[in-house]
Amino acid sequence: MNAASSGATIYVCAGTYTENVTIDEPLTLDGAEFGQGVQTRAGGESVVSSVSIGTSNVSVDGFSFNGRPAR
Repeated sequence: MNAASSGATIYVCAGTYTENVTIDEPLTLDGAEFGQGVQTRAGGESVVSSVSIGTSNVSVDGFSFNGRPAR
């Protein structure tokens, strides 16, 4: 993410990432099941420990945090 330019979209493969992610510029962060509602996800999610967002114009979709789906 450090190399991404402002406004970029970053796609994250399915898996468990034991990281605390900090986003401090406008980005789109799409996990493996982005665009799917929580109730219709079939597994294979992108899971991170936590995300801290320190700016506006950020989109995070298709992730679970600490095993709980983002809504």
